[in-house]
Parts: sequence; structure tokens; C-alpha cells
Amino acid sequence: MSRVCPACSTSYSSEVSFCGHDGRITIQVQPPGEEDPRLGTQLGDFVVAARVADGAMGRVYEGRHPETRQQVAERCGTAWGVSGQTEWNLRSMFVVNDSQVRER
Repeated sequence: MSRVCPACSTSYSSEVSFCGHDGRITIQVQPPGEEDPRLGTQLGDFVVAARVADGAMGRVYEGRHPETRQQVAERCGTAWGVSGQTEWNLRSMFVVNDSQVRER
């Protein structure tokens, strides 16, 4: 999937995380009908930049810090309750380094 700068609408390949024109975080483009409302939003200090994986307990996103450019994986879960499916307000965040992944 490609990415796009939310400010100038320049398109990039999926490997480009920051706009070459204004330095903003690029956001993953979703196929029509599969748009994810979290993409481009802020979770804590991080911008949700891309959907990484789906699982039985929720979805994993790539998050980027707008100032430090730090990359994290953010897990947003879902749970089934009496009234149906609800989203967790809590999230797990994993800091991604070149040599290690550690839970934060």
C-alpha cells in the first residue's frame, strides 16, 4: 500500500515514513471500503501512520512521534461484552529499534 502526506497530498511508496516536502508523517492509504478511522489520528504522543496486522484480540498499528520520529507499534484491542463488541481504551505500545523491540 502507498502512503500520502496529509498536508500536501504527495504520494509515496509504503517505505517512506516522512514527506520530502514538509517533513510530516505519511499516512498509509487504505483500499476503498476498508478505510480505518484511526489512521492519521493521535494516540498519546504518537500519530497512527499505518495498519500493520489484525488478530483475534485487536489490530496493530505503526505509530510515529512527530518530533523525534521514533517508531512504535501500537496495539488497539477489541473485546466482546454483554452489549456486543467494544473497543479497549487501553493500548500496548512497543518501541521499535534497529536491534530490539521492548515493551513500554
